[in-house]
Amino acid sequence: MGKTVFADDDPSLGILGTMVYAAFLNAINHQRHLGRDVDGDGALDYAADTGNANAYVLALTPALPEYVTGWGVWFKAANANTAASTLNIDGLGVKDIKRAGGAALQPGDIQAGGLAHVVYDGTRFQLVNPAKPGLLFAADSGSTANAYELTLTPAIPALYNGLLVAFTSTRANTGAATLNVNGLGAVALKKRGSVALAAGDIVSGQMMIAVYDGSIWQLLTAPQPAPGNDGELLLNKSGSICSDAGCKFNPATGALTVVQVDGNASTATSAVNGYNPGDFKIIAQSTAPAGFLKCNGAAISRTTYSALFAVIGTTFGVGDGSTTFNLPDLRGEVIRGYDDGRGVDSSRTLGSAQGDAFQGHTHSTQVTNSPNPYDSRFSGGSTTGTLTDRTLDGAPQAYSSYGTPRVAAETRPRNVALLFCVKY
Repeated sequence: MGKTVFADDDPSLGILGTMVYAAFLNAINHQRHLGRDVDGDGALDYAADTGNANAYVLALTPALPEYVTGWGVWFKAANANTAASTLNIDGLGVKDIKRAGGAALQPGDIQAGGLAHVVYDGTRFQLVNPAKPGLLFAADSGSTANAYELTLTPAIPALYNGLLVAFTSTRANTGAATLNVNGLGAVALKKRGSVALAAGDIVSGQMMIAVYDGSIWQLLTAPQPAPGNDGELLLNKSGSICSDAGCKFNPATGALTVVQVDGNASTATSAVNGYNPGDFKIIAQSTAPAGFLKCNGAAISRTTYSALFAVIGTTFGVGDGSTTFNLPDLRGEVIRGYDDGRGVDSSRTLGSAQGDAFQGHTHSTQVTNSPNPYDSRFSGGSTTGTLTDRTLDGAPQAYSSYGTPRVAAETRPRNVALLFCVKY
């Protein structure tokens, strides 16, 4: 049944006015705005927005006579907000819309087609239900090196201070990078406030989180060690667990760079498990591990491998004399400790090569004459003399219990062939 239509009495016409009972008045006192067209229910405070983006307009039925503190209304927005916004209801005047407590609206707080609930606080309307979630996620869809692109759903109309996004990428960065969200423009992606990203700060397949600070994106997540390093801790120079504020781990090379906490220049560079540039590593595989180069004498760039060049310089070769230098060539070599003034292997410089040699010595030979002057043979005894115009040769013979002699083109100790690599 619809709502009762009230009428006044008219004695001249013999018309009695509407009689109102206590139950009806009590229902009026406790009415709720449910929108039902029955006695005891008032009008639903809802309307569809007819304004423009950032300027919302509502027309209520029946019309609102004035703004009342504590009064709230729901509306369906025709457009998402892209900045600070206002609301005008029934032509009563434009009022600002703020977040709870008076904070400014952020782009996307009101979504196109979404229901917004606002309450008048005596000065402005406060948005009770901002539409934007705290953390947005998308997979990187960019294809250009170091240029990351995200498409968020629902889309955000503009970037704003404090916008937090998470993303995964199928490629690691190789240097400074940018982030473009919903086509709003490529913005620099940095770390620790304004420090440019270094190669490997964004790791393929890992979840990365960035926050927009009003001018740039700041990367909040530090890259994690590559799989297989379970149980290893990265420590900064003070001995505490490494964070992006105190050190940088490059999973591509295994390098851990320790910097001052205030972001000043590097004070020390080392690698996981204690390897520094110039350290050797002997491995039982045919390829060099990450962060290492084979000791094969190759000429390499003085710029690309500047940390290694700073340590060994041209000790093992000058390269082209200007842009390259040589790695040590340890293929087929036996390592000998540097004499360093002891006198056992004097007159040697660090990194110098030395051919094989046999220590100088003499042998005593005993011979006996035979009927054939060219058939002198070795024999036992103690007679000594001089043998002239004779050639003595023969295969090495076993002696006592020492076994059959081994003959080769070099003098060498027993050995196992392994690969020498150097940390760069």
